[in-house]
Amino acid sequence: MQTPEKAVKVVLADTGERIPDTCFLMLSEISAMQLGPPGREQISEDEEEIRLHLELMVSVQAFGPGAMVILRRLSAWLGSSPGMQALTAAGTSCPHYTLPRNVSEGVPGSWEERAVMTLTLAHDDRYTVPLSTIKTVPVGIAMATGTINFDIER
Repeated sequence: MQTPEKAVKVVLADTGERIPDTCFLMLSEISAMQLGPPGREQISEDEEEIRLHLELMVSVQAFGPGAMVILRRLSAWLGSSPGMQALTAAGTSCPHYTLPRNVSEGVPGSWEERAVMTLTLAHDDRYTVPLSTIKTVPVGIAMATGTINFDIER
C-alpha cells in the first residue's frame, strides 16, 4: 500500500496526531468465531500452550480525502502475492474481503469522503499457561473388607 509519494502509517491507539489532507482508517470487530476445539500442547514440564483457531470479521472504515482510493489499494494488496505473504508472515490470513463501498452520501449535514469494506481474518491466538504441580494425591481403594487409604507424594 505504499507508493513513492504516499505511505500508510499504522497507529494502534489514538495519539491525537492529525496528518493534514489524508484520510484515516478505523477498524472495528464485528464478530469472532472459534474454529474447532482449542489445541493443547505441553511445551515444558511446567507450561502448556493453548492455541485457539479464530476467524474475525472486521469492518474497515476510511474517512477523509482519498478514502475510497486507500480501500481500493487495500483490497488489491489483500489479493496480491506480496499481501498474502505478508499476512502469512504475521501469522494470519484473509480468506474473504468485500470490495469497498462509497458511503459518502450517507453523511448528514456536510459532505465528507467515506468508504467501508469488511475483512475476514483467520489466525491463531496462543496462550502459555503455567501448570500446577500436585505434590500429594490422596488415593482410596474400596474393597469388600473395607477401604485402604494412602497418599502418593512426588
